[in-house]
Amino acid sequence: MRGHAVTLVPDTRAPYAERRHPRVRVALPVELRTGMVLALGTTEDLSIGGMRIAAPVHLDRERDVWLRFNLPTGHSVHARALVVHSQSDGRVGLSFGELGTADHVALTTTLGALLGYTRRGTRVSRRIHLTVRPVGAQESEAEIAETLFVSPHGGLLVSRAHWKLLDKVLVTWPEKQRSAAAKIVYRRHAGPGGLAEFGFNFTDTEDFWQ
Repeated sequence: MRGHAVTLVPDTRAPYAERRHPRVRVALPVELRTGMVLALGTTEDLSIGGMRIAAPVHLDRERDVWLRFNLPTGHSVHARALVVHSQSDGRVGLSFGELGTADHVALTTTLGALLGYTRRGTRVSRRIHLTVRPVGAQESEAEIAETLFVSPHGGLLVSRAHWKLLDKVLVTWPEKQRSAAAKIVYRRHAGPGGLAEFGFNFTDTEDFWQ
């Protein structure tokens, strides 16, 4: 196949994780099953304890759902979850039940990689024109990009590229004639014409923007 809130659970139910884990903003397709309902939603944030999604169907609070979603690494996670809040605009907070060992390890590893971008360093609004290409690719394969924010550890840019989460890329600043290796750690569609926002984290420098 291709929110998250404090869990309120009666003692007679299986325990669910409370909202105590760091969350990552990430958009991933997620399959939802509950009763006779089958729907496809999109994550807005994700943690080892649960997720917040945009769902096309209404889900009642304290209702059990079964989830399936693919991590950027290709691992498919299957989980039982509890609806802990449900908003009128379709946003739903889910708290995971007990994850299988393989799912827990895969999710923990992926979140560890993605968390490198979300809360590291002070972000500054700055527009810089860049070219970005996959590591090992020819210069002719580079995509044009423009930063929205930068930090010592990376930044947020917009581009019409099709990079995936955790892709390794080479970021080049033509004006300064410098390049640095980075990893894509966030992706979100940003508008018409194929534009998307990408968060990236440098792998070997903290002074690229100086």
